[in-house]
Amino acid sequence: MKSLSKIYLFVILFGLIQCQSPTKPDDPEPDDPTLNELLGYKPTDRLLIINNDDAGMCHSANVATHIDSHMGTLQYSQEYLEVYVQLAAEFNLPMRMPSRETAEKFGAGYGKLRDDIKAQGFIFPDDLIIEEVSGDAYGKANTKAFWMNIIKNLKQGVTEIYIHATVLTDESRSITGSAQKRAEEYECFVHDPDIRKLLKDEGIILIGYRPLMELQRKQRK
Repeated sequence: MKSLSKIYLFVILFGLIQCQSPTKPDDPEPDDPTLNELLGYKPTDRLLIINNDDAGMCHSANVATHIDSHMGTLQYSQEYLEVYVQLAAEFNLPMRMPSRETAEKFGAGYGKLRDDIKAQGFIFPDDLIIEEVSGDAYGKANTKAFWMNIIKNLKQGVTEIYIHATVLTDESRSITGSAQKRAEEYECFVHDPDIRKLLKDEGIILIGYRPLMELQRKQRK
Protein backbone atom coordinates (compact mmCIF):
# COMPACT_ATOMS: atom_id res chain seq x y z
CA MET A 1 0.00 0.00 0.00
CA LYS A 2 2.87 2.37 0.87
CA SER A 3 4.40 1.78 -2.57
CA LEU A 4 1.07 2.40 -4.23
CA SER A 5 0.62 5.64 -2.25
CA LYS A 6 4.05 6.81 -3.38
CA ILE A 7 3.09 6.14 -6.99
CA TYR A 8 -0.15 8.13 -6.59
CA LEU A 9 1.77 11.01 -4.98
CA PHE A 10 4.34 11.03 -7.80
CA VAL A 11 1.59 11.08 -10.43
CA ILE A 12 -0.17 14.00 -8.68
CA LEU A 13 3.05 16.03 -8.29
CA PHE A 14 4.10 15.31 -11.86
CA GLY A 15 0.67 16.40 -13.07
CA LEU A 16 0.91 19.65 -11.12
CA ILE A 17 4.34 20.37 -12.57
CA GLN A 18 3.07 19.70 -16.07
CA CYS A 19 0.11 22.05 -15.53
CA GLN A 20 2.37 24.82 -14.30
CA SER A 21 4.86 24.41 -17.17
CA PRO A 22 3.37 25.25 -20.57
CA THR A 23 4.04 22.57 -23.10
CA LYS A 24 3.92 25.03 -25.98
CA PRO A 25 4.85 28.71 -26.00
CA ASP A 26 2.18 31.15 -26.98
CA ASP A 27 2.18 31.92 -30.66
CA PRO A 28 3.78 35.33 -31.27
CA GLU A 29 1.59 38.17 -32.39
CA PRO A 30 1.65 38.42 -36.16
CA ASP A 31 3.70 41.34 -37.47
CA ASP A 32 1.91 44.25 -39.03
CA PRO A 33 1.88 43.92 -42.81
CA THR A 34 4.60 45.82 -44.61
CA LEU A 35 3.80 48.55 -47.10
CA ASN A 36 4.86 46.12 -49.81
CA GLU A 37 2.27 43.60 -48.66
CA LEU A 38 -0.45 46.23 -48.38
CA LEU A 39 0.30 47.14 -51.99
CA GLY A 40 0.16 43.50 -53.07
CA TYR A 41 3.87 42.74 -53.34
CA LYS A 42 6.25 40.44 -51.48
CA PRO A 43 8.01 41.85 -48.39
CA THR A 44 11.38 41.28 -50.05
CA ASP A 45 10.51 43.19 -53.22
CA ARG A 46 12.24 46.50 -53.91
CA LEU A 47 9.85 49.12 -55.20
CA LEU A 48 11.04 52.46 -56.52
CA ILE A 49 9.32 55.80 -57.04
CA ILE A 50 11.33 58.11 -59.30
CA ASN A 51 9.98 61.58 -58.64
CA ASN A 52 11.07 64.42 -60.90
CA ASP A 53 10.77 67.47 -58.67
CA ASP A 54 9.89 70.87 -60.09
CA ALA A 55 7.92 69.08 -62.77
CA GLY A 56 5.22 68.41 -60.18
CA MET A 57 3.64 71.79 -60.83
CA CYS A 58 2.60 70.46 -64.23
CA HIS A 59 0.39 67.91 -62.46
CA SER A 60 -2.14 70.55 -61.46
CA ALA A 61 -4.23 69.65 -64.52
CA ASN A 62 -4.41 66.06 -63.33
CA VAL A 63 -5.42 64.37 -60.10
CA ALA A 64 -2.84 65.04 -57.39
CA THR A 65 -1.37 61.82 -56.03
CA HIS A 66 0.60 63.11 -53.01
CA ILE A 67 1.93 66.20 -51.31
CA ASP A 68 5.45 67.37 -50.61
CA SER A 69 7.08 70.74 -50.23
CA HIS A 70 9.85 72.63 -51.93
CA MET A 71 13.22 72.03 -50.26
CA GLY A 72 11.50 69.94 -47.56
CA THR A 73 10.26 72.97 -45.62
CA LEU A 74 7.14 71.38 -44.22
CA GLN A 75 8.15 67.79 -43.56
CA TYR A 76 11.59 68.66 -42.15
CA SER A 77 10.49 71.22 -39.58
CA GLN A 78 8.48 70.28 -36.52
CA GLU A 79 6.97 73.78 -36.48
CA TYR A 80 5.40 73.26 -39.90
CA LEU A 81 4.76 69.53 -39.66
CA GLU A 82 1.29 70.01 -38.15
CA VAL A 83 0.21 72.09 -41.15
CA TYR A 84 1.68 69.50 -43.49
CA VAL A 85 -0.34 66.72 -41.90
CA GLN A 86 -3.50 68.85 -41.91
CA LEU A 87 -3.15 69.33 -45.67
CA ALA A 88 -2.61 65.61 -46.19
CA ALA A 89 -5.75 64.91 -44.16
CA GLU A 90 -7.85 67.55 -45.91
CA PHE A 91 -7.12 66.16 -49.37
CA ASN A 92 -6.57 62.57 -48.15
CA LEU A 93 -3.23 62.31 -49.90
CA PRO A 94 -0.06 60.43 -49.00
CA MET A 95 2.91 62.61 -48.14
CA ARG A 96 6.63 62.61 -48.65
CA MET A 97 8.39 61.89 -45.38
CA PRO A 98 12.04 61.50 -44.46
CA SER A 99 13.38 58.08 -43.56
CA ARG A 100 13.62 57.20 -39.88
CA GLU A 101 17.38 57.71 -39.93
CA THR A 102 17.02 61.16 -41.45
CA ALA A 103 14.10 62.08 -39.20
CA GLU A 104 16.04 61.31 -36.03
CA LYS A 105 18.69 63.84 -37.04
CA PHE A 106 16.11 66.63 -36.86
CA GLY A 107 15.72 66.27 -33.11
CA ALA A 108 14.62 63.98 -30.34
CA GLY A 109 11.21 62.46 -30.90
CA TYR A 110 11.00 63.30 -34.58
CA GLY A 111 11.22 59.61 -35.50
CA LYS A 112 8.31 58.91 -33.13
CA LEU A 113 6.27 61.64 -34.81
CA ARG A 114 6.82 59.77 -38.05
CA ASP A 115 5.39 56.63 -36.44
CA ASP A 116 2.47 58.56 -34.96
CA ILE A 117 1.57 59.95 -38.39
CA LYS A 118 1.73 56.46 -39.87
CA ALA A 119 -0.56 55.18 -37.10
CA GLN A 120 -3.21 57.67 -38.26
CA GLY A 121 -3.46 55.79 -41.54
CA PHE A 122 -1.25 58.04 -43.63
CA ILE A 123 0.86 56.30 -46.25
CA PHE A 124 4.38 57.26 -47.27
CA PRO A 125 7.41 55.42 -48.70
CA ASP A 126 9.66 53.45 -46.37
CA ASP A 127 12.76 55.32 -47.45
CA LEU A 128 13.67 58.59 -49.12
CA ILE A 129 17.03 59.19 -50.75
CA ILE A 130 17.77 62.75 -49.61
CA GLU A 131 20.99 63.07 -47.64
CA GLU A 132 22.95 61.35 -50.37
CA VAL A 133 22.07 64.09 -52.87
CA SER A 134 22.61 67.00 -50.51
CA GLY A 135 25.71 69.16 -50.48
CA ASP A 136 28.74 69.45 -52.69
CA ALA A 137 29.56 65.72 -52.80
CA TYR A 138 26.71 64.93 -55.18
CA GLY A 139 27.50 67.94 -57.33
CA LYS A 140 31.03 66.66 -57.86
CA ALA A 141 30.08 62.99 -58.28
CA ASN A 142 29.76 61.19 -61.59
CA THR A 143 25.98 61.31 -62.00
CA LYS A 144 25.54 57.98 -63.75
CA ALA A 145 27.85 56.08 -61.40
CA PHE A 146 26.17 57.68 -58.40
CA TRP A 147 22.66 56.60 -59.37
CA MET A 148 23.73 53.13 -60.46
CA ASN A 149 25.22 52.63 -57.00
CA ILE A 150 22.00 53.87 -55.36
CA ILE A 151 19.92 51.46 -57.45
CA LYS A 152 22.17 48.50 -56.65
CA ASN A 153 21.83 49.16 -52.92
CA LEU A 154 18.13 49.89 -52.63
CA LYS A 155 16.55 48.45 -49.50
CA GLN A 156 13.56 46.13 -49.44
CA GLY A 157 10.33 48.09 -49.41
CA VAL A 158 9.26 51.29 -51.12
CA THR A 159 11.96 53.88 -51.78
CA GLU A 160 11.50 57.31 -53.28
CA ILE A 161 14.25 59.13 -55.09
CA TYR A 162 13.76 62.60 -56.46
CA ILE A 163 15.69 64.25 -59.21
CA HIS A 164 15.49 67.53 -61.15
CA ALA A 165 15.85 66.14 -64.64
CA THR A 166 15.67 68.74 -67.36
CA VAL A 167 17.00 69.43 -70.83
CA LEU A 168 20.03 71.72 -70.85
CA THR A 169 19.04 75.06 -72.39
CA ASP A 170 19.96 78.71 -72.02
CA GLU A 171 16.81 79.10 -69.95
CA SER A 172 17.72 76.30 -67.51
CA ARG A 173 21.23 77.77 -67.15
CA SER A 174 19.73 81.13 -66.25
CA ILE A 175 17.39 79.58 -63.67
CA THR A 176 19.82 77.44 -61.68
CA GLY A 177 23.49 76.87 -61.14
CA SER A 178 22.87 73.12 -61.21
CA ALA A 179 21.60 73.05 -64.81
CA GLN A 180 24.39 70.74 -65.96
CA LYS A 181 23.73 68.22 -63.18
CA ARG A 182 20.01 68.29 -63.95
CA ALA A 183 20.71 67.65 -67.61
CA GLU A 184 22.86 64.66 -66.63
CA GLU A 185 19.98 63.31 -64.53
CA TYR A 186 17.71 63.69 -67.53
CA GLU A 187 20.08 61.68 -69.71
CA CYS A 188 20.45 58.98 -67.06
CA PHE A 189 16.78 58.38 -66.38
CA VAL A 190 15.33 59.09 -69.81
CA HIS A 191 17.89 57.84 -72.32
CA ASP A 192 20.63 55.77 -70.67
CA PRO A 193 20.25 52.05 -71.55
CA ASP A 194 22.57 50.99 -68.72
CA ILE A 195 20.26 52.46 -66.09
CA ARG A 196 17.26 50.71 -67.62
CA LYS A 197 19.14 47.41 -67.81
CA LEU A 198 20.27 47.73 -64.21
CA LEU A 199 16.72 48.33 -63.00
CA LYS A 200 15.62 45.19 -64.84
CA ASP A 201 18.58 43.07 -63.72
CA GLU A 202 18.12 44.09 -60.08
CA GLY A 203 14.42 43.26 -60.23
CA ILE A 204 13.41 46.79 -59.22
CA ILE A 205 9.68 47.40 -59.52
CA LEU A 206 8.85 50.91 -60.68
CA ILE A 207 5.70 52.46 -59.25
CA GLY A 208 4.31 55.92 -58.64
CA TYR A 209 2.44 57.55 -55.78
CA ARG A 210 -0.96 56.62 -57.17
CA PRO A 211 -1.05 53.10 -55.57
CA LEU A 212 -0.14 54.71 -52.25
CA MET A 213 -2.91 57.25 -52.67
CA GLU A 214 -5.47 54.53 -53.45
CA LEU A 215 -4.33 52.50 -50.44
CA GLN A 216 -4.55 55.47 -48.10
CA ARG A 217 -8.04 56.35 -49.28
CA LYS A 218 -9.16 52.81 -48.50
CA GLN A 219 -7.71 53.08 -44.99
CA ARG A 220 -8.89 56.63 -44.26
CA LYS A 221 -12.44 56.63 -45.58
